[in-house]
Formats: sequence, structure tokens, C-alpha cells
Amino acid sequence: MYSFKELTLQRSGIEKKRLVIQFEDENMAIVAQFLMTEVGNNGTTYIDGIVSVEKEETPLFEGTGNLFAWHVTKEKSVIEDVYYDAEEQIGYEPIELKTADLKKFITVWTNTYEAWKKGTSI
Repeated sequence: MYSFKELTLQRSGIEKKRLVIQFEDENMAIVAQFLMTEVGNNGTTYIDGIVSVEKEETPLFEGTGNLFAWHVTKEKSVIEDVYYDAEEQIGYEPIELKTADLKKFITVWTNTYEAWKKGTSI
């Protein structure tokens, strides 16, 4: 369904390593980018927002980051590329998925990212 790998980026003699997640399903590329750019190493904030919706403390958890907007209800979640333009074929098409699945992806990404930062094998 998905896999992780470490990339090494080099520029002007400077080397940086990055962890990436890739989904087998091309339609899930927006979810991978959302995890890597918006969630990053701050998964707890997103999990807390989802749990608040699940417990019905709030009907909606939503926000807009650098590249993506998210709208989370108890049953479904929508991730949108804020730069998406269908006519110009720019960006990612919005995706709707089950909130439980989004929560799982955020948890797995956050745990894997934290282990990777600590030098634990992925």
C-alpha cells in the first residue's frame, strides 16, 4: 500500500537526507505530500484534531497550510491542494478518504518519521 525510503539531496557540496512516503496508488500522491509537507513532524496536532472530531467535541477539524487544506469530519476527510487548477493541470486533485484511514496514515507517518530522526531503521 505504501513504503518509506530515505533520499539524499546534494547541492553546492551540502548533503541533506529526507524521509519520503510513497503510495502504490497514484491517486494517493496528494496524501503523501500532505503528510510530508503539512504534518511533517507535528503529527500530534493533527491526531488531536481528529480525536476531537471523533469524540464529537467539535464537528469539524480544518485548516490550511503551506500547500494543502484539510476538512475532517467524523466519517470522512478531504485534502485539497490550494494551488490546484484542473484547467491548467497544475497540482493534485482533491481526495476524499475515511477519517479513520487518514488518522492511521498520520500515525504511521509520525511514528516512522520520529524513528528515522532518531536513527532507528525504517
